[in-house]
Amino acid sequence: MRDRRYEIDEVKDDNLQDLAAIEYEEKLNEEKANMAATHHEGESEGAQISQTPSRELPIVHKKKTFRQELALFSGTYSNENFFQLLIAPFAVVVNAAVAWILIVNSMHVVLYVVIAFVLAQLFAPPPYLLSPATIGYLSLGPFVGGAVGSIILGLISDPLIKWCARRNKGIYEPEYRLIPCVIGIVSGVGLILFGYLVSIGASYYGCAAVHGLMLFGVMFIVIPTSNYALDAYRGMANEIFIASMSMKNFILYGFAYFVNNWTASAGPRHCFYVWGGLAFALFATLPIMFIFGKKYRSYWARNNLLEKWKIRTHSD
Repeated sequence: MRDRRYEIDEVKDDNLQDLAAIEYEEKLNEEKANMAATHHEGESEGAQISQTPSRELPIVHKKKTFRQELALFSGTYSNENFFQLLIAPFAVVVNAAVAWILIVNSMHVVLYVVIAFVLAQLFAPPPYLLSPATIGYLSLGPFVGGAVGSIILGLISDPLIKWCARRNKGIYEPEYRLIPCVIGIVSGVGLILFGYLVSIGASYYGCAAVHGLMLFGVMFIVIPTSNYALDAYRGMANEIFIASMSMKNFILYGFAYFVNNWTASAGPRHCFYVWGGLAFALFATLPIMFIFGKKYRSYWARNNLLEKWKIRTHSD
């Protein structure tokens, strides 16, 4: 396991001189141990000692029966407090950066799903009169957009981060993960174009294309912010993932109560202009986190509320 001293982006004091001294001392100790082992081998050379090697018998667990494998409860695998495990994913939102990650990440996923909410509502009536099967084929657009976005992001992400680290004298900062989010602005563009094209009865091929453009942009928001959470707040990675999934489900549950009725009453142009404006507003917060993210990480390391509240998180 990586020594905690080397997590210089999470500790309070980045004393690199002490780290260098510790590494040098460990190297000397290792060399002394190797010399002692070599000397011991030289003294014992030529001596033939017959020993019976001691072997520890492996512990063999009895195979569970079929009925035991079907059991709903098979024992306790952790001694940690159940209520603390339950509270931890919700307590991480006291970290402002984590709250920002959850809001930006979750809302962009929800904005993509909003289109799925109203897809049949928009394309089944006139002027499109599409069949259920044809409406399903419209999902080819976001499928291609999402796949292309993921591939491009995978190709450029690590090389871009390495380039930034070299420019920063070899020092990596987790905020570099947020740089690809710049391309995520096309998610708002895709939402506005989708509403406009549907409102004028444009080709459903064009609607599917801008739907794909929207998801293309979403990938450049969702994946980099998730990576930033893992790099900047490794100790809360599991809790952040659980909180993100919970937030998305809660928001989608709430949206299901009004999205269709609002689209029917206000019209797709108005609704998707609002959704696009919301995407632009979320995007506008990106420079704030990129500029002040490191300072906030330092502040959180000195004022970790979860530690003060005795709430344990799980990085592994």
